[in-house]
Amino acid sequence: MAAVAGEIKSLAGDAARASERIAGLLTGIRDSVERVCEDIERTGEAVRDISEAAAGIPGG
Repeated sequence: MAAVAGEIKSLAGDAARASERIAGLLTGIRDSVERVCEDIERTGEAVRDISEAAAGIPGG
């Protein structure tokens, strides 16, 4: 019985460590997605600026 309890405790520890690792990975993914969204927003602003500038060029 003690061996089973020890194995359960070990597995619980493994699960806790895996959960912490997954949480860290998810945090990293979220941060990356936020950066990508910011980059997309800046790119859109740049495209608008270029479009406005091009509209001001005669014949453009």
